[in-house]
Amino acid sequence: ADEFEVEEYSVDPFARPMRFTEQREEYLSLVAAERAATAAFRDAQREAERILENREKEERATELFKSLQDQLRDRIAAEAVRPKEDTDAGAKYDYLTPFLPKDARKRPLTKQEAQDVKDACLRALKERLIDRAHIIETRLEEETAAQSKRIMGLSRQQDKEKSADDDEHEKQVQAAHFRIQILTQRRERHEDIAKRKFKEMIERLQNDPRLSVL
Repeated sequence: ADEFEVEEYSVDPFARPMRFTEQREEYLSLVAAERAATAAFRDAQREAERILENREKEERATELFKSLQDQLRDRIAAEAVRPKEDTDAGAKYDYLTPFLPKDARKRPLTKQEAQDVKDACLRALKERLIDRAHIIETRLEEETAAQSKRIMGLSRQQDKEKSADDDEHEKQVQAAHFRIQILTQRRERHEDIAKRKFKEMIERLQNDPRLSVL
């Protein structure tokens, strides 16, 4: 429990009565003390509300994390049954069909035709990967530029008297920073995926019997 210091106060019946100015000074002192106590109470109340708000945010973040875990489990479960579907689709769709001559089913390819098919297939894959990388890079540049403006605006506001909009502005900056991190990770992951896909396609073309003439 909190401990309070109690000051003993005795009334002297023979003491000189306080003058009006002394009474006024004591009154003003008591009013100032009351205001200070009220301000301290309000500060404590705001601090308690802030702690409660942060706790609610943490609870919502925990619920969101659980939701993401559920989505991840659903995706893993869906991936478990996808190989059969991919195999069936692969049997119907030939990855070289868009690049083969129209009569390729009736005769073997010449060496020049096989080289043209290989080059066209790799060129199409490269263009798709570059387009995807360009989309990610454009979004990242736009988000970074917008974030710089937000930070400059926040710095100018902090130089002035703090306003009610500062907290919301800080939240926007933090959210944008998170998006930039996600886009940066996506760009790095795409680079790794692009290298792997290009390498796999080269190996696939080298092992394709229709291009064995190369």
